[in-house]
Amino acid sequence: MFEYSFYGLLGVDRAATSAQIEAAYQDALAGLPRGRLGRALAWLNGRTPGTLAAARQVLMDPALRREYDRCIAQPCYLPPP
Repeated sequence: MFEYSFYGLLGVDRAATSAQIEAAYQDALAGLPRGRLGRALAWLNGRTPGTLAAARQVLMDPALRREYDRCIAQPCYLPPP
């Protein structure tokens, strides 16, 4: 199992605005590989449409984002979106 951050998946910093998060999400989706091997490698790196969508959902919601940021600072349970 690997660890990643939603900020890292979308390639934004923690001060990113909603517009920057949305643009990064769209860019990340457009940049996903199309072939079977590329999709397998993206899956191994955690860059799937599902993980990108989860990152966008959490970072776009102010309450979820605050909780996520708190969990980055100290380990805690974050229920799925």
